[in-house]
Amino acid sequence: MTASEIAAHLFQACETLSDFDAYMFGSTLHGIGADIDILIVGPPGDGLAQLKEELRTAGHCLPLHLLFLQPSEVERTDFIRRANCVPLASLASAVRGGHNMAKQPGGEQMDDVQPSPTDQRRTAQIILDPTVVRSLTDVAMQDALAIIACALPALEIADMVTPVIPGATITMTFPARPEEIAFRRARCRAWLLTKGLHEITRAVRMSLELAYCYVKIVELFRNGLVPAETYNEQDALFRKTANKLPFPELLKRVGEALEMPLEFAEEYQALNKVRNCLEHRDGIVGVSDADENGVLRLILPRMEIVVAHDDGTESPVVIGQETRGGRLLYRRGQGIRTYAIGEAIEFDAKDFAEIAQSCVFFGSDLASKLPGGDQVGGAA
Repeated sequence: MTASEIAAHLFQACETLSDFDAYMFGSTLHGIGADIDILIVGPPGDGLAQLKEELRTAGHCLPLHLLFLQPSEVERTDFIRRANCVPLASLASAVRGGHNMAKQPGGEQMDDVQPSPTDQRRTAQIILDPTVVRSLTDVAMQDALAIIACALPALEIADMVTPVIPGATITMTFPARPEEIAFRRARCRAWLLTKGLHEITRAVRMSLELAYCYVKIVELFRNGLVPAETYNEQDALFRKTANKLPFPELLKRVGEALEMPLEFAEEYQALNKVRNCLEHRDGIVGVSDADENGVLRLILPRMEIVVAHDDGTESPVVIGQETRGGRLLYRRGQGIRTYAIGEAIEFDAKDFAEIAQSCVFFGSDLASKLPGGDQVGGAA
């Protein structure tokens, strides 16, 4: 099925699809690739739940990959422009004499596949956008900070004895002494921060997997056009390989393929080790977590502001303290936390904010080192 035929099929099978902004992106737009990437933009609720069920039925025999975003998320990430999304409505109505035509969101009309004048083969252009790699970490940081900022103050005033969930038919009571309530609150606070860290490290992992596929596709097209069948097979292999590689090996392979070394490779490794300890050992540092000195280190990149004095010395800028003389310097630094074997990993909201913000440094550095620009070869 062509992109237009797929779009028409989805509109015919899904009654509520017209209530949302729907787009297609990825290689299917150009007549190649096995996966069909669909973006649905709209608010959560019953309508979205019904659409998901309709899409599940309509896509029973199609390899649909569905991405659901709220309008605010689309605006924040600029995903539609970055991923070159094309409205499904335009695709469904753009069949002209059997040739698949599409309109880009800006209104410019384009042929999605153009025959070569020499051998009449159908060719497609592959567009690689490194900013999509960074968008994964950007969104993870924004979401994590917003959720923690809302949840922690609410937790401090929450009823820990009789928690009430709106709409629940059964309410349960957990009697406790004041010190037990304080312990429950602290445990819930740690749970929130740990879950937030898990989402951040998951975004870092996803950005590395995407970067791995990016550099492998650049390598695949280095010598010119390749058959579409080869591209499809290799693209699937790249995704599968990236997903199965252990984190250290994935980081190593991506680093070897980049034009310049990653600045934050050490920080990547340290953050992943902390995540593994929290996930698999409930945050108690074990021998497998520690280095040769018997400690687990959490290393975070940070930007520091210091005062450079005329005598060559430097001093940190202190909030609320007046600074006279010298020059202000804005530079990269590191924040290091160490945990001994048997020690519990603990961090508060301020530490979490620093971890979340470091995620942006990871993604920005990785995206800036990807090779080849944003236009790489094509598939025949």
